[in-house]
Amino acid sequence: MPPAPAPAEEQAGKPFSLTSHLLATTDPATWQAATQAPFLRAAGEGRLPKRDLALWLANDRLYVHAYMRAVGCLLSLVDVPPVPPPGSENGDPAVESQIVDWLCDALAGVRREERWFVDAARRYGLELRLPGAGAKLPGLPLYERLFEAVGLAVLRGGSPPPCAWLEGGVLLWATEKCYLEAWTWARSLKGDDTSPSSYEGDADGGAARKEFIDNWSSDDFRAFVDRFRDVLDRGVREYISGSGGEVTPEAVVVRVQSVWDAVLQAEIGFWPVVE
Repeated sequence: MPPAPAPAEEQAGKPFSLTSHLLATTDPATWQAATQAPFLRAAGEGRLPKRDLALWLANDRLYVHAYMRAVGCLLSLVDVPPVPPPGSENGDPAVESQIVDWLCDALAGVRREERWFVDAARRYGLELRLPGAGAKLPGLPLYERLFEAVGLAVLRGGSPPPCAWLEGGVLLWATEKCYLEAWTWARSLKGDDTSPSSYEGDADGGAARKEFIDNWSSDDFRAFVDRFRDVLDRGVREYISGSGGEVTPEAVVVRVQSVWDAVLQAEIGFWPVVE
């Protein structure tokens, strides 16, 4: 196998950003398939049938359950320094502490969100039947296996590898990034009249355009995703700089590329086919 090309940031003498590299080197057609599915267009245009939205929400609820288990496992892989590092007294905590903070916020957030969209489903008459194995969207088992891999890393025991949180961190950031950009694209299709009353004739009763789309494309959600992007990139740079030259940006990319690629494929398969 030929060596991976040097990341563009390294070639230009800029600080290495793992997340920017992954985004910049992704095939545009793959990114579009993951974040601009016909399901999202139908949601943004008010054409999404209730049955399709209900199917997606039922699968998303199972996704949330797997996500929460993965966060719990990932927390055990983050080695928070026993002594606060220099500078932490000035509001610059260790990157591991920032990762833990974000994971705790993510866990609380998805639990709160699950309760919210179950309530919204009730109000809009969306039946959230738990799908059997044969009724799962193709992307859900892919996500479940990705999240289970975080747990397996914990169960293997022994001495964890350096930067043990890396793959799990990329997994969580990637899922959140795809989710954010997908619903942001759907929001761009809502049209000029954004008053709640204009959505009452939607196929789903207005559920997507009045509630779900705005929640999942909000400024607060973008700030949440960007916050972990910054922490992840900082952690990777510290991992590289602290390795004494043994770890390169190219090596980090090789280590996580399969995770990123798998998330994109899972996301492509997570959107129901709409007629």
